[in-house]
Amino acid sequence: MDATSGKLQVGKLQVEHAYINTLVRGDLSSLRWIEGRPLGGYYNNNNKGGGDNDKTELCSVYYAPLNFRDVMLATGKLPPDALPGDLAGQDCILGLEFSGRDTKGRRVMGMVAARSLATTVLADPSFLWEVPEKWSLQEAATIPVVYGTSYYALIVRGQMKPGESVLIHAGSGGVGQASIAIALHLGCRVFTTVGSQAKRDFLKKTFPQLTDDHIGNSRDTSFEQLILTQTNGRGVDLVLNSLAGDQLEASVRCLANGGRFLEIGKVDLSNNSPLGMSVFLKNTSFHGILLDALFDTDTAEKKQVMKLVSEGIKNGAVRPLMNTVFAETQIEEAFRFMASGKHIGKVSLQIREEESSRQQQAQRPKAANPDKTYVLVGGLGGFGLELTKWLIFRGATKIVLTSRSGIRTGYQSLCVRRWRESGIQVLVSTADCSDQKGAVKLLQEAKQLGPIGGIFNLAAVLRDAMMENQSEADFKTVVRPKVTATKNLDVASRSLATELDYFVCFSSVSCGRGNAGQANYGLANSAMERICESRQSAGLPGLAKSAGLPGLAIQWGAIGDVGLILETMGGNDTEVGGTLPQRMSSCLATMDIFLQQPAPVVASMVLAEKRKTTNSNQVSLIDAVANILGVDAVANILGVKDPASVPAQASLADLGMDSLMGSEMGSEIKQTLERNNQVSLIDAVANILGVKDPASVPAQASLADLGMDSLMGSEIKQTLERNYDLVLSAQEIRALSFGRLQELSAGGGGDASLQEQTVLSAQEIRALSFGRLQELSAGGGGDASLQEQTTDTAAVKQQHNATNNDQLQYGNAKELMPRKALVQMPSKSSSSSTDNKLMKPVFVLLHPIEGVVNALQELAQQIQAPVYGLQCTNETPLSSIGDLASYYVKQLKTVQNEGPYTLVGYSFGACVAFEMGVQMENN
Repeated sequence: MDATSGKLQVGKLQVEHAYINTLVRGDLSSLRWIEGRPLGGYYNNNNKGGGDNDKTELCSVYYAPLNFRDVMLATGKLPPDALPGDLAGQDCILGLEFSGRDTKGRRVMGMVAARSLATTVLADPSFLWEVPEKWSLQEAATIPVVYGTSYYALIVRGQMKPGESVLIHAGSGGVGQASIAIALHLGCRVFTTVGSQAKRDFLKKTFPQLTDDHIGNSRDTSFEQLILTQTNGRGVDLVLNSLAGDQLEASVRCLANGGRFLEIGKVDLSNNSPLGMSVFLKNTSFHGILLDALFDTDTAEKKQVMKLVSEGIKNGAVRPLMNTVFAETQIEEAFRFMASGKHIGKVSLQIREEESSRQQQAQRPKAANPDKTYVLVGGLGGFGLELTKWLIFRGATKIVLTSRSGIRTGYQSLCVRRWRESGIQVLVSTADCSDQKGAVKLLQEAKQLGPIGGIFNLAAVLRDAMMENQSEADFKTVVRPKVTATKNLDVASRSLATELDYFVCFSSVSCGRGNAGQANYGLANSAMERICESRQSAGLPGLAKSAGLPGLAIQWGAIGDVGLILETMGGNDTEVGGTLPQRMSSCLATMDIFLQQPAPVVASMVLAEKRKTTNSNQVSLIDAVANILGVDAVANILGVKDPASVPAQASLADLGMDSLMGSEMGSEIKQTLERNNQVSLIDAVANILGVKDPASVPAQASLADLGMDSLMGSEIKQTLERNYDLVLSAQEIRALSFGRLQELSAGGGGDASLQEQTVLSAQEIRALSFGRLQELSAGGGGDASLQEQTTDTAAVKQQHNATNNDQLQYGNAKELMPRKALVQMPSKSSSSSTDNKLMKPVFVLLHPIEGVVNALQELAQQIQAPVYGLQCTNETPLSSIGDLASYYVKQLKTVQNEGPYTLVGYSFGACVAFEMGVQMENN
């Protein structure tokens, strides 16, 4: 991590071709520059022109404007599936427009379907305009999307004519200003709405034709009465709408007979928001305006938009808008500023200055060599097909898929056919890798296509049963595709795959963590992992040999969307062995990380621990959020510049907390935890809300008072769920008070706050003032209105301290931490410590994953020998099982310097016990 920026430095490099994308969808703080293919290679594989550039124009991007679609996609409010065409399947869909230079050096501006937030872009010549000499590239960047959308909506779809009346919502925004300019130039009567007095004054200054009686409020439905009053009850001929909820319904009622409603907002469309049919009794029409749909084909409408913008530039109807510019390193700041809704006109990123070449720091994704062949054993399964798509997307052109039964479903056939039609060489082999000859045959077939670049073993067979019901045949059936096949591929690849970059085996948490009834499957995966480790020790490539990386075994948890879990056990919410299915997009993103690290065995899983609790086990929502995030962070999320100035009576709802703020808070928690292992709620929220000095926020201020909007609330919500196992509703998040967050962030509230959990209803939370929260932060007394319940944890602490003070030390009710690594446990051989040291052998119990030996006390009491327990303390090394075992060996020798020893490990402790035995034997 960079000490100043806090950004991840591993895998970054200076590159010429890069684009912007989120590493975690819904987390604005994860926006990064990602390396792209030179000369737009990404597009060449996806456009209808194939590898040639006849239908595209390579351009260098100088200014890349943000649009609301980009913010909605980055924050997770708009699903990629809501976009037209095949955009949802692309790795990056951010960016709709740009200004820059083409390969001939001409200054141009244009629109693209996606990925214009980049250093270079392949533009559609039919949506490319030459920049007039009187405009700078910064000014030109404000033109394409806003005027393209306005002309498409008002003229092409709305058929607006001179003399008609039109209501244009959000008039100070980019599309709003462009639409007003077009309507006034055409001689129409214009009504508009804004959300603040400053924006009203700006419009009156920019468009002197607009008067106060033609400008309404977009924050409520009062504009409806204004329209009906000014039009004598008739209404307007056109409505250009971007509002939702009550404002949407009020806008519909503003239509005159025969009116046209033009919807440019995607959220209501993608969410299938209801719209009453009675609106059409006035002979009205509803139009969904999706400018990005014009990129799919060359239509008459597309040509008309191109012509209208060109004519508008010539006749003066099209003119540059105000443009707030951020540097190319200020990606997060630009997105947050756009999401706040405080801007006027456009928001852009300056990628480079004119005539200068700029390289960006980017995270390099793993690429596939188009000249090499990639072998996927079990590749016709659900995960195998998705991995094949991933490899092809990364550049692979030669694929070998194996399956003992061959192609047997329509979907498998469809995938293979489509890949072959797109020029990918796909060979489906039925060679059995569990036979040595079959493995050799498979690699020989693959080598005929080209040198083998990667071998992926995804094959698996399940024969689940409890141990007493297992058979030798079941074990052999499960072991064959895992152990035998991997051994055969290992041997065969040494001579037939000398240019191997990847040797990857898909393992399972049934090996690393254990699943009931899967002893055979866990054993098979464990043996397969040892093969990958042996490749590393032998200097063979499991990954790129030049990078010095070993063979790779990935312990996957349950896999969602496709595969065994979906086919046999339910859906993406099915809990398997304490884990939830990991969605396929997450799995493939994780592959990039795993393929760039040196460990031979890695794991990826989604723990199934995020549940909302009730009754005595329920943690106060406000307590939980405050403990995690802190007051300053909440102030930041809400956009409060001076928290000290917020009234003491203000609640979080009053401060404007919304769904996006919740999502943002979650993102900040994740990033801070990764950096410091802890997080300041105050700092996290302050970053989301743009608060420079969280300490200045008044204790009485709520998140709503600090300017939290719906987008911020959504980000807070996602962060709490993803990183802190807290499930809060939007209403509960809005009710959070800033002072309360500050108190809990600092750990205030006295001992009672450590041993008791406050249970508040949503109404009680909303009623909390910031002043009361500050009082609690300073250690103030309780309040009768707050119901307090003693937690089970506190009771356990009291009871345990009375019986065994040596074993555990409690910092607070949430955190249990042993004081001593080696503790003597009660057994049937109870005697003094001195006598016990003389008795041999001693029994040593190794803790499970929780790190303490409490669960083994009953076992210890049944043993006829001295019993000691080993458990984690603050000094215990946790970097690896080997380091942990070495530490425990030293602790054990303080009791008995020489063997024999009897080591008993439970669950995770068994792994540690085995490693201790190996180390003591070696020594």
